[in-house]
Amino acid sequence: AEFETQLAAAKSAHKQAVAAIADRQDQLAALIPGRKAVLDLNQVQALLGDNSTLLSFWVLKEHTVVFIITQNDFDIISLDVSEETLNSQIKAFHDFPETNSSHPASAIALHNTLFAPLESYIKTPHLIIVPHQALHYVPFAALTDGKHYLMDNHTIAYLPNASMLQFLSQTSKDSIYAGQALFLGN
Repeated sequence: AEFETQLAAAKSAHKQAVAAIADRQDQLAALIPGRKAVLDLNQVQALLGDNSTLLSFWVLKEHTVVFIITQNDFDIISLDVSEETLNSQIKAFHDFPETNSSHPASAIALHNTLFAPLESYIKTPHLIIVPHQALHYVPFAALTDGKHYLMDNHTIAYLPNASMLQFLSQTSKDSIYAGQALFLGN
């Protein structure tokens, strides 16, 4: 009798969990590529603030593609860097042997590879970066041109994909860059 009571309680809890998942289906679907909650370009642009640029990277075998999206513009840039070269540069950055330099050569190299070719397209102070593959391990704020770090001129936020913009409330979109804050994560 005790096991039947526990089984009935477990079935009831399972039914409630399934109902909760069904209620959030669109939100959960957005986490899975190819699902219906994936936003198209116009929807992403409508969700971007006028001071924000979204940089969505896609690392391919022979080159890296960057989709640059603002409220009014959309550009696609092909960076002449192979996956192998990019991984080597990221490893050199992580090894960080140049502790005596405030602007390490490895941070300059990654800046020159990933950001310098995009600078003419970026006219906003806020960047939303959607990394791909090994780029998830790059702290873009630490990239430097040898004089200034990327974070000196831009506020940076990261998203796993552009469709996640729809789940940021207007308050969080307005405040994502407001005030003085430092957010860290592992």
